[in-house]
Amino acid sequence: MTKQAKEPRRHHAVPKFYLRRFAKNDQIRVRSRDLKRSFITSIDNASVRSHYYTLDLSNGARSTAVEKMLSDLESTAASVIRGFDNGQLPVGAERDNFALFLALQITRTQSQRNAMDELATAVTQRLLEIAPSDWAREAFTKEHGRAPDAQELAIERERFRSAAATASVEHAQNTHIEGMLRVAEGLVEHLTARFWTLMDFGEPRLLTSDSPVVPYSPPSEMDAFWGVGVGNAKIVYYPLDPQHALFMWRADQIDAPLTAQQLVADALRAQMRVTRSEAIEMNRDIAFQAEEWIFEHPDLRHGEISDLPLAPPRVR
Repeated sequence: MTKQAKEPRRHHAVPKFYLRRFAKNDQIRVRSRDLKRSFITSIDNASVRSHYYTLDLSNGARSTAVEKMLSDLESTAASVIRGFDNGQLPVGAERDNFALFLALQITRTQSQRNAMDELATAVTQRLLEIAPSDWAREAFTKEHGRAPDAQELAIERERFRSAAATASVEHAQNTHIEGMLRVAEGLVEHLTARFWTLMDFGEPRLLTSDSPVVPYSPPSEMDAFWGVGVGNAKIVYYPLDPQHALFMWRADQIDAPLTAQQLVADALRAQMRVTRSEAIEMNRDIAFQAEEWIFEHPDLRHGEISDLPLAPPRVR
């Protein structure tokens, strides 16, 4: 009898091939977001979650189809990044696939899952505070088998209001995965519409994190209401290794001498040097955005990341 292969249960929230680019002999330095812990570990164990992408089927079985899809996409992305190493940026379908890879790196984090639950909880609590009459009427009728009178309806609505503060929504695993895929699909067009350039930091300086795709706009350009995201950020950047990063510029925010005409003429292969102060600022942005873990090459210690503000609230 042939032995059945075990389903993979250790899923990486950050791809292992990507972590290897910041590792030495497959060992990587990990720091907690609060900077209270620091240790060296294998990339096999970094950013691992059990059954993180496993789908629960209606017949009680489990499916690893999403994990397989991500694995295939990561293989394509690894090939694109090898092109980056030679100063080449992807075009056509290869560019679209890499944009999807980046979009999924944004949406596959636990922070996105938490935000999805928090948003649903906030909406539910607000609706309960409003206590719509039709909700209250339906609930009363279902429980008592008849429609409520005016006084009973008022009492039922007050019961809804009193439940608002403790209401909580936690989506099922499949719903989180569906949201991850759906939101990522919507982000792709924002990434492909940008002008991509490779940035050379001159020497190994960069770190990365478990949320490595960073939207950035100068404080003067930040909208207090909307904040900064993939759609409106001046730059979206992605560290490729300790020395290089992919910068994706919003078309209307490209500063001279990096004009759109130059980018097109150079087939989007422009390589730019970045100053040490800019690298420090970028590292702080990457570390600030980290969900739980900051990743660094074992031989690099980033003294500029000695303190970080608390992560901002996602919904409330």
